[in-house]
Amino acid sequence: MQLFALFGAGIALLFTAFNYRLTRRGQVTERFTKALERLGSAEKYVRIGGLLALEQIVQDAPGQAEHATQVLKAFVRDRAARAAAPPPSVPRSARIAEARRAARIGRGGSVAPAVSTQERIEADVHQALATLIGPPAYGHPDDSIWEWEAGADHVDAGRALDLGGLFLAGADFHRRDLCGVRFGGADLSRATMTRAYVQGANLEGAQLKGAVLYRANFHGAKLRYADLTDAYIDAADLVGAEGLTAEQVLVAEVTSRTSLPSHIAQDPRVLARMAEVEKVLEDEWESARREDAERTASLPAGE
Repeated sequence: MQLFALFGAGIALLFTAFNYRLTRRGQVTERFTKALERLGSAEKYVRIGGLLALEQIVQDAPGQAEHATQVLKAFVRDRAARAAAPPPSVPRSARIAEARRAARIGRGGSVAPAVSTQERIEADVHQALATLIGPPAYGHPDDSIWEWEAGADHVDAGRALDLGGLFLAGADFHRRDLCGVRFGGADLSRATMTRAYVQGANLEGAQLKGAVLYRANFHGAKLRYADLTDAYIDAADLVGAEGLTAEQVLVAEVTSRTSLPSHIAQDPRVLARMAEVEKVLEDEWESARREDAERTASLPAGE
């Protein structure tokens, strides 16, 4: 009798476990379906809600990660088509001032260059990218971007994230792990890549006009034909970048704190360009300090 009782209890336990798995699978499927419905909404904030729901589903049910990745990739590609019209020009002094401000704030946080919503990717696309790429990386114990080896934290663990040819202007990639991502031909104008890990990424032919590359690590990144016009490159590591030329650097806002391949770093034109940029930055910094001092002096006593 005891043997039959134990056998019956075992069968009941297995049946309960089986029912639990079926119920849980049904719940995950229902949540996944509802998230997909939200992604097709005409309302931006409903789509963002769907993306957040999809991210939560992956956290609760890791087995859905592959399906979620395919959906997120399709969503980004569908909604980040390259813009036909070029962005309006911005005065050089304003670009430098904004880049300097972004770099200063980027030491403790991140800030995207000031552009209108028509000139940057939509918030839902940005959320989808954040979910695909993963959270900001703070991997190395001493927080050194030069030594930390980026891990496999992408939702797309196979490092097959292809964002080539997409409109990603104004995207915030502060401290993001972009290792191995394919950005070939993408529009990354005014994107923020402060302290980003871009090792091995493909940026051939990408538009990086006005991008902020403060302390970004481009070791092994492919930069052939990338447009670095007015890109703010300060204390970044481009020593191991492939396909980089002096001509590309000469149109950027590059400082002497940036590590460049020796044949470029020793180019007299590049050295002159660095001196020119640093003079403009120092003048802008001094002007800002004077304005702060005058503003403080004009305040009533006690304020």
